[in-house]
Amino acid sequence: MVASGRDSSNASATFKVVLSIGIGVLVAIVGLWVVGTVRNPQTVSITVVDPNGTPLEDVTVQGFIVSPSGVFTQVFLGTTNLYGTFATTNLSVADSVMNAWAHTEGSAQIGYSYPDIILFLTYTNRSGQYFQESHLSLTPGQLFAGQSVSTTAVLSSKPLDLPTPGCAMSCEWIGKKVDGPYPSSPGPIGTIWATFAGDAYGAVAESIQSTSSTNFNMGLAIGALFSQGASVTDEAGTAIWTVSSEAQMGTSSGTIYPGQTNYQYIDAQVEGELFQEYSYTPYLCAHEGIDCPQPTNIYQYDVGIINIQINNGAIAWGYANTLPGWTSNISYNYTYTNVNDSTVGNGGGFSAQRELYSWQLVNTFTSDDTTWIMVAVDVGGILADALSDGLAIPATMALSLVGTIQSNTVSDTQAAVIWNAADGAHIYVYAEIGDIYYQLGNGNDGRVPLMGIYVTATEGGGCVEPPNMCMG
Repeated sequence: MVASGRDSSNASATFKVVLSIGIGVLVAIVGLWVVGTVRNPQTVSITVVDPNGTPLEDVTVQGFIVSPSGVFTQVFLGTTNLYGTFATTNLSVADSVMNAWAHTEGSAQIGYSYPDIILFLTYTNRSGQYFQESHLSLTPGQLFAGQSVSTTAVLSSKPLDLPTPGCAMSCEWIGKKVDGPYPSSPGPIGTIWATFAGDAYGAVAESIQSTSSTNFNMGLAIGALFSQGASVTDEAGTAIWTVSSEAQMGTSSGTIYPGQTNYQYIDAQVEGELFQEYSYTPYLCAHEGIDCPQPTNIYQYDVGIINIQINNGAIAWGYANTLPGWTSNISYNYTYTNVNDSTVGNGGGFSAQRELYSWQLVNTFTSDDTTWIMVAVDVGGILADALSDGLAIPATMALSLVGTIQSNTVSDTQAAVIWNAADGAHIYVYAEIGDIYYQLGNGNDGRVPLMGIYVTATEGGGCVEPPNMCMG
């Protein structure tokens, strides 16, 4: 059963009843019924509405799931009906990809940490073209058990700012080039780091504690990526990977002394893919002899964290005392911003007056966008550094793309830095803030802060800024 205007799946159901009683003998038995158990087909249903809750017809709905090889594999394609709903019972591709993950990583791992079904929602009207990413919460257990799921997605209220026309009617996105996964097997993906200089010392901590699940969201660039002087918009992407509430994490560095750095990471991979938009106009395709779908000059690039490793039921993590090479590239699109210079050291321990949490940076720079971000990760920078000239988009563009860690429920998922300094020393705290303005999940524009922190203190004179900001 498919409730949509267009569906590329060819699902069908056939009942065959065979009565064989002797040879050449047909027996009609009146009043005798054999009743068996019939399970309703597994259905995925997506309803798309505008910000006022009005259902939207003719929205193109595409579902993708990332495979172990790094490909964003399409699992369904269709359009919403009069009631704003697209539904399908053909989940064979999703089942196949999830089985591949279970085979590659093991069923125990995939029970805690698994890929999401990513939704691309594309819609065109007289005001322009709209695009929204969302995701479908479908756990491996639900998928393999045949459980039906549904979700409602709210389409953005703002049309895309496109320098060239996108598709005129029905639209779909086709993958053109895969970047990753990197590293080739799960390895360190940095989530927080801090350097202490001058007379400052401190500690670094991170927590992923959720009563439901934790999403690892993508960064997204969309526009005419390869046009001269093209305008590209950075947006908040959707969840590409989910970790269940049973797999959590709590870390603490211990004291970091002046002149030292602490870099904390999770064991995972980073994955990116370039998509090109195609236009499908049924009348022209049927009557004008035009090959369909037709490519447009609109592209999007998605990048996020996948394959988060689980060790004894908890998220696998580690730390190092030196920063990896990719952090040196952050200077292209991130600058240190002074976020605290009002504390004075007392040479003792740590207190609430000398601490900085990731949620405080989110409140300051992204208008409290906890719908998307609790801790930001420069996933684009990781890929750009790893792949160099082989990246599907310009490296300078990739460096601005940020994926995030976000809890689905109220929790203490966050990162923190605490500090102190020699008695009487003035303490200055800097955080790395993106120069690029994002269109955030709450509809606002904001600059995304990384949890890259530089703390310095001085008892008089000398440079109190990060070294690359000091003049002379």
